[in-house]
Amino acid sequence: MTVPEAARSLGISPEAVRARLSRGTLPKEKDADGAVYVILNADQSVNDTQLNVDRTGVHAQANGDRTVDQSGAVEVLQDQIDYLREQLDQERQARTEERRRHDTLMAQLMQRIPEIESPPEPPQASESADEPLPDTKNLDPDALQRRSWWRRFFGFE
Repeated sequence: MTVPEAARSLGISPEAVRARLSRGTLPKEKDADGAVYVILNADQSVNDTQLNVDRTGVHAQANGDRTVDQSGAVEVLQDQIDYLREQLDQERQARTEERRRHDTLMAQLMQRIPEIESPPEPPQASESADEPLPDTKNLDPDALQRRSWWRRFFGFE
């Protein structure tokens, strides 16, 4: 049979026949002109009333119509969609509650913040400039080490 005749006989497309020929799953012969003929057994062909079920579960009719029984897969996918929608609704409700708690806590904290007092005014620079710095040369060296550096620097005791 030629490739188109074999395709009609098997109930598949000519491209599928060519793919099977290249894989070596269908036997073939070439004539001197280079024409390819497919060798089929009598049990490989499909008549008009017979259905051929291949490995994928696709029912191929002799007229080339292919239908797939996907009701189980559709049902599983619909269950997954329903489950994911429920999860999304639960997450949205949890997020809404979390926002409410956050807003309530922020309002409570805002009420507890005391009014910030202004800092006391620093002494004027002219007063501190008139005071002499203490003389550290006459002090005991042990006393200098016990005082912190910032006290020595600023002249505090």
